[in-house]
Amino acid sequence: MIAAYYKTRRSPDEKLLAYQLYWRGETFYTENEIYEGPMEERTVFDAEGADEKFHKYIAAHRGRRVFVLCEKGQKGKVEGMLPPEVRPSVSVIHDSNTKFMLLQAQL
Repeated sequence: MIAAYYKTRRSPDEKLLAYQLYWRGETFYTENEIYEGPMEERTVFDAEGADEKFHKYIAAHRGRRVFVLCEKGQKGKVEGMLPPEVRPSVSVIHDSNTKFMLLQAQL
C-alpha cells in the first residue's frame, strides 16, 4: 500500500493520512514522513480527538488530493467525515491487503 501511494502521488504535497491505525508500519515505511512538521500538519489520526483533528486537517487542505490509509472497516466512516461534495471523488487505490486499504480523495 505504501508503494502504491508513492507510485500514485504526483508530489510530496499529496499527503498520506493514516486514520485510526496502531500498526506504525505507515511510519516506518515512509521513513517518518507522516510525522515531520508542525503538529497541525501531521497526518496521523489515531488518539483521542482523532476525528476532530481529521476534520480540521481536511478543512485546512481543501483543493488538494490526499491519500488515506485505513482499516477496511473504517472506509465508510472516513468517507462520512469528508465534506459531502468531496465524497464522490473517493476511490480505492489499493485493497489487496486483508486488513487495510488505501483511498484517495480530491478535497
